[in-house]
Amino acid sequence: YTYHSLSQNFIDHLADFTINLKVSLFFFACFYFVNLARSRPDFYRIWFDRIVTANFVALFINIVLGAFGFGFKQYWGGIGSVGFLYAGNEVSALMLFMATFIFSKAWGKGILWYGLSGILLFGMSVLAATKVAILGMMILFILVPLFIERKRFLFLNQKRLFGIAIGASLVFV
Repeated sequence: YTYHSLSQNFIDHLADFTINLKVSLFFFACFYFVNLARSRPDFYRIWFDRIVTANFVALFINIVLGAFGFGFKQYWGGIGSVGFLYAGNEVSALMLFMATFIFSKAWGKGILWYGLSGILLFGMSVLAATKVAILGMMILFILVPLFIERKRFLFLNQKRLFGIAIGASLVFV
């Protein structure tokens, strides 16, 4: 993609700059956080938790304010809420990243917290009204416990894994 954008004229390249920046920054951020986690694991664990939690609260407030009519709508006709952020699919991707973190923390606190966080996060995805957010949230709700408890689900309790697989297939049918 970068080669394609560099072969165009200068004005087109400037228009594609944001896309190139998004792609590049993802890899730089991953490289930075992996190195930070290796060099200072305690610092990383504490601050990563705080940063993601603060960003989740800001995103939640933003989407709720958008539902009350402030900011932008996802689609023409007033459907979907992105609040004061303009890019809906990017908001959905950010929501799914944070949902993975929230689901992981909630699973450690118990099934009640996991269910409540699932309701809250699914409600946020419905407010955003994007296919990415809604379907991604349902998939994450099922996959996070399977990933965290993979040894127990895969080796010790085949009936539970089978029930979850059947339940997941019914949800998506």
